Amino acid sequence: MFKKIEIWIVYLLSILFFVVLIVFGSVLRSYYVRGDTLKFAQPAAVFLAEIPSNFVALLDVSNRNEVYRKSQEVYIPANTKAQIISSDSFKLEVFNEYKKGFILTSAQNIEFDQPTIFLFDLEKNEIIYEWIISIEEIENFLNIDSPRDPWRVQHPLLLENGQIIFIHGEGPLVKIDACSDIMWARDGNYHHAINFNDINKKEIIVQNIYSDSSYLKNYYDFITNIRDDSYEIINIDSGETLSETSILKILLENGYEDIVH
Repeated sequence: MFKKIEIWIVYLLSILFFVVLIVFGSVLRSYYVRGDTLKFAQPAAVFLAEIPSNFVALLDVSNRNEVYRKSQEVYIPANTKAQIISSDSFKLEVFNEYKKGFILTSAQNIEFDQPTIFLFDLEKNEIIYEWIISIEEIENFLNIDSPRDPWRVQHPLLLENGQIIFIHGEGPLVKIDACSDIMWARDGNYHHAINFNDINKKEIIVQNIYSDSSYLKNYYDFITNIRDDSYEIINIDSGETLSETSILKILLENGYEDIVH
């Protein structure tokens, strides 16, 4: 009933199968990471890959709209929070919390040729407010001339009434109002996150380079590649430093001199 197949044909078909499988996997992966590998074939690869799950899901009539919605989106499986990015526009959603909340971030604004801070509404899928940072005003306020390649606006912290506190990486700490006018600014080498003080919400805790560290001078005056950072507690309203604590001091006084490097 069945004719025998030459063994070399079986081997050839097996090799071709694995080659096609590798190419298919490569094209599919390129689609999900926004790559350009065989871009013309990517839609077909995605369609084939989703046939089993879509077929099962379509058996459930109540789930058909959900299947269609998912077909319009690109999943980033490496993210444990299951973030989804739309393939046709910038749309960031958290799994089971679709279109809820806001994102506060900063980026270089091409129109103004400088960084701005903006509030992005996930439900409206648009920027709903933007703070325009005047680098020149900050430099004049502090009487400094800071590097602008690039001038960075980092770690914005949103306060009541639309006020913002932000850092120019390893540079000044600045507070502006809702109209982007400077309320206060401090020169320094501030870096990384700005956090509320859990003990007093009218205070923030920030990191700074402790340039006048007596601990650094006393213990490591023969080493040049060590710096002493500190954390400052600052009054939000006035911008006054209420206290500054050396990180090096904490380590040395608690017997951790061996991990200082």
